[in-house]
Amino acid sequence: MNDKTDALKELSAGYFNDLCTRLDNPATIKEVEGFLDFHSEFHSYSMNNRHLIWAQVDKRNRNLPEDQQIRPTRFSSFANWGKMKNDAGENTRMNKGEKGYKILVPAITKCWNHLKKNGHYALDAKGKRKFARDTDGNRIPLLDQNCKQKVVTKFVQGHVFDLGQTNCQEIGAYKNLDTTAIGELKQVDYELLAKSIEEKYDLSVNLFNDEELTAGGYYVHSKKEIVVNEAVCKTPSEMVAVLSHELGHHILHGELIAKAKEEKTGIDKKAIEGEAEAFAHVFAKSFGVEAKSELYIRNWGNTGEELQEKVGKILTAVNGACDKLDVPGLTKKISNSSKLDFSHIKLPTEDTETGKKLGMSMS
Repeated sequence: MNDKTDALKELSAGYFNDLCTRLDNPATIKEVEGFLDFHSEFHSYSMNNRHLIWAQVDKRNRNLPEDQQIRPTRFSSFANWGKMKNDAGENTRMNKGEKGYKILVPAITKCWNHLKKNGHYALDAKGKRKFARDTDGNRIPLLDQNCKQKVVTKFVQGHVFDLGQTNCQEIGAYKNLDTTAIGELKQVDYELLAKSIEEKYDLSVNLFNDEELTAGGYYVHSKKEIVVNEAVCKTPSEMVAVLSHELGHHILHGELIAKAKEEKTGIDKKAIEGEAEAFAHVFAKSFGVEAKSELYIRNWGNTGEELQEKVGKILTAVNGACDKLDVPGLTKKISNSSKLDFSHIKLPTEDTETGKKLGMSMS
C-alpha cells in the first residue's frame, strides 16, 4: 500500500479505536444504530469502503448540531453525478466548496519483464527499472504458470460524493424515494419471508401463541426450528423483526450452540444476543422494518480491532443472507414493494458507483 491508502486504513481503524473508548456512554448506542443503518443502505460498496465513508461522515458531524448533521442518502463519483440530467437537459453540478469522501478503489496492473544486466536490474535515467523488449520494441509480458500475463491488484485512493452535495434533487434530475414512510407489512409478506428462509436454510419456521412467554420468539438449533410468538408479535412487521433476530442466531451462532452443548460449556448470552440484534437491525431494514434493538455493545470487544472484527462478522452475515435469500427479488413480491426503493440492496462484485472491482480486504 502507498501512504494515501495506509492513511485511509488508519482512518477506519481510528474510528473503531475511538468508539471503543465510548462504549459506556449511552449516546454511543444511538451512534452505533446510525452506523448499522448506514451499512444497511449501501450494500453496493465493499464493507471496508463503508467503514471508511462512515468514519469520515462521523468526523464531519462531530461539531455540528444534530439538526445540521450529514445524513448520506446516495453516493456516486464526480463524473457520474455530472452525467445526470433533468428532463430539460440540465446537467447536475457539485455544490461550491464540497469535498468528496475518500474510498479505496482496486486497480489492476499488468506485470512486465524487466531488463537485467549482470544479475541486476538495468535502470533508466530516472532510476526506474527498464522494461525488457522484443525485437519490435514491445514490452515483454511476465507470464504465470498458465502462460497468461500476470496481474496484481493494488488499492488506490478515489472519491465519491453524496447526493446532498449536488443540485441533483433541486433540478429534478434524481427523485429520492422515501424509504421510511412505508405502510404496515401484511401477513402474507411475513409468510413469504418465512417460506423463503425455510427453503434456503432448511429450517422450519412456526408460529405459536403463548401469553405467558415474554419473548417474541426463539431458535432451537437441535430441531433446526425458529418459533415466533404471536402473543408478543402483534403485527407482521414485528414478526419479521423477530424472525430476523432468530435467523441471525442460526447463521451466526448455530455452530457455537452445537459445540457448547457437545462440550457442556457456557455461552456469553449478552454477546450473542447483541450480535443477533445487530443482524436483525440491518436485515429487517431491507423490508422497511425498524427492529427494536438491545445491542449490548459493551460485550462487542475491548479494543478497536476486536470491535471492527465483530462488526465485520455481523455485516458479512447480513450480506450473505441478503444474497442467499435474493432479498431484492423477494421484496418485489411483497404487497407494499411499490412504495419502497430497494435498489440499494445489491451485492455486486464491483463498485456500482465507480465501475471498478471491489474486494472485502484493503490489503
